[in-house]
Amino acid sequence: MKLEKSAAAVNSVLGSVLRKFGYIVGALSLICVIFAIADQSAAGAYEALIVFLIILILCLIAIMTGTRIKRRFARFRQYVSLISLKDTTSIDDIAASFGKPVEFIKKDLQDMIKRKYFANAVLDLATNKIIINAGMTSGSSEAFEVYLCPNCGATGKKRQYRLEHCDYCGSPIK
Repeated sequence: MKLEKSAAAVNSVLGSVLRKFGYIVGALSLICVIFAIADQSAAGAYEALIVFLIILILCLIAIMTGTRIKRRFARFRQYVSLISLKDTTSIDDIAASFGKPVEFIKKDLQDMIKRKYFANAVLDLATNKIIINAGMTSGSSEAFEVYLCPNCGATGKKRQYRLEHCDYCGSPIK
């Protein structure tokens, strides 16, 4: 059986890789730009300078994108801790905890749901709440246990002796 990685974890790794790639390639390109400026007598120095400057711009874009992804993942972890540990599902309460406008939180949560950070979540705009559907029926005779997700840190219930996935980020839980 193939275990799926959650979108949140994949994006966190992608953010780190983009940032590191941007810093390393950017630093190397900057060194090349300095040498190209210093050696203006070489044939094609201006063309090389333009190429290296374009590479520097692309590296800055990679760094900014990676930073944005890492910040989104950090907010995701905070949302999960508020939702799972404090049973906060009201968008107004989440916005108050973050000190951000409700509209920002709504858009951020909608973006995370669209990007599949939350495995089974939906925003109920009528009641201004986020609803996490665990997919478990309360009338079941199976025993449940509380888990702590190793990926996002959320707590939840799962059936004992079963491999299931985190209700918030979709990571496998043993």
